[in-house]
Amino acid sequence: MRNRFYVALGAIQLVVGGAVALKPLYGSPGPLTNSRALDMAFAAYFLIRGMMNLRLARRAPPASRPPEP
Repeated sequence: MRNRFYVALGAIQLVVGGAVALKPLYGSPGPLTNSRALDMAFAAYFLIRGMMNLRLARRAPPASRPPEP
């Protein structure tokens, strides 16, 4: 159950980060927030945090067996 949560959260964060990062390519030329630097900071945060969540879900032990000491 916990692994599914981290996979879903990581995927959502990657999509949001990618959308914010790629917005200047397909959207209006203006930034989403007040500055382009803030947009890139948000995109970097969401992309990095999404990758960390997916890595955490991959490394976690399966729910069917108890955690090792």
